[in-house]
Amino acid sequence: MSTSDLPDDELVRRLARAVAVHDPVPPELLAFAREAFTWRTVDAELAELVADSRETAGAGLRGPSDVRLLTFSAGDQQLDLELLVDGATRRLVGELTPAGPAHVVVEHAGGTLTEDADELGRFLVAGVPPGRIRVRCEPAGGTAVVTPWLDD
Repeated sequence: MSTSDLPDDELVRRLARAVAVHDPVPPELLAFAREAFTWRTVDAELAELVADSRETAGAGLRGPSDVRLLTFSAGDQQLDLELLVDGATRRLVGELTPAGPAHVVVEHAGGTLTEDADELGRFLVAGVPPGRIRVRCEPAGGTAVVTPWLDD
C-alpha cells in the first residue's frame, strides 16, 4: 500500500513519527514553550481552594453525595461553586463575591461552556461533561479569577 492510499489520520501519524526521529524538537525549546504557556493567564488571578465538601464528607455532614460544594478565594474575590451530578448530567451553580455581572467559562477536555453571571454574581452552567474542569470568571471591570483544575 502506498502512502497515497493511506487514510489521512494514519498518514499524519507516520509523518509525526518520522519528524520525531529525524528532526526532534530541541529540549530547550520545549522548556521555553512550557514556560511561555504559563503566561496565557497572566491577567487572571489563580483562585485558591479554601473549602471542599469532598474533604469533609466523613465529618458528619449530611446531604446527597452527588453534590459537591467548593469555595475559592482570590484576593478580595470569592467564588462559591456547587457541582450537581444527576446520572451522566452535571450542572455547575455558582456565585461570585463581590456580586456583579461576569462572563463565566467552564473549560473541559472537549472544549468550553460559557454563561453570564447576573448582577448578583450568580450563574448556572448546564451540560458540564464528566471529567476534569476549570472555571474562569471574568467580572465586568475586574480581575479574572481562574480555579485550578478540578477532578470528579
